Amino acid sequence: EDLKPQQPGRNWNPMCIGIIGGVGPQAGVDVTTKVMYQVAGLPASAKENTAGKNITRKPWYRQARDMPMFTLNSAPKLDGTTQNNWGWATQAEQVANIGEVLNEIDQTFPPCIGSRGVVGLACNTIHDYLYESLNETFEFVSIVKAVKDTMSKELDASGKKDAFILGSAVTMTPKGEYKALYPPFTDWNVNQGITTKKDRSYLWDNVILKVQQGQPDLAHENFVTFIKKWIPEGFTGPIALSCTELPIAAVDPKTGKFVEGYNFIDPNNELARALVTRAEEVVKEKTPEMW
Repeated sequence: EDLKPQQPGRNWNPMCIGIIGGVGPQAGVDVTTKVMYQVAGLPASAKENTAGKNITRKPWYRQARDMPMFTLNSAPKLDGTTQNNWGWATQAEQVANIGEVLNEIDQTFPPCIGSRGVVGLACNTIHDYLYESLNETFEFVSIVKAVKDTMSKELDASGKKDAFILGSAVTMTPKGEYKALYPPFTDWNVNQGITTKKDRSYLWDNVILKVQQGQPDLAHENFVTFIKKWIPEGFTGPIALSCTELPIAAVDPKTGKFVEGYNFIDPNNELARALVTRAEEVVKEKTPEMW
């Protein structure tokens, strides 16, 4: 008995995270994986670290505390619901249809997510449609706010105001889900030079849809064509890949990393960071004795 190897003691982690996926390919699993990285840390040089930015290990994880509990709920109906509604359905109809999905989510998430946990949506495009409804039921962590917070820090540190928000044609305007990053909400210069609907639609038609159609190499080629045309040479400001397909297209198949020479922000990684941060805060606020 004395010679048997002894496992070190593990401390239970009361943090509880819910992730709604099924909207973009790989998005939900990608966020879930990046939650793990935000807890355990990931060196910039690791092959899994496509952005090449160091992720610091949480200090409490060194104390042998386990990973948070996280639940991934696939809700592909959300994508079909909103895309089918765009252009003809009223806001009330959209909210009603999405409400059906929210009821399903409410029934499948474990109780801890409602009592002391947080929820994130692994999608940028339909963020606005769900934000208000989700906030009434869960502690909802916004992917848009997570990206804005990171961009704010980087722009404040640099003293510059120029930034790019890439995504669908709507996302790349003040009318989209990232409107909080445009004037008058900020004094940033966003997507300078990209002014026509045709130019804003390029990523959707030639990159995002190609990823969805299982053509990542073509998507990457088209993505590189776009950034070389529209991102000024030597530009060091933040570039948000604000559609869950774009971080896939941005990876150079030769290196397994994002295209070099650009300061890309991965919204999935920012959401994962914000989920871990807020999940810890909520536990300490609501059930400090568990921590």
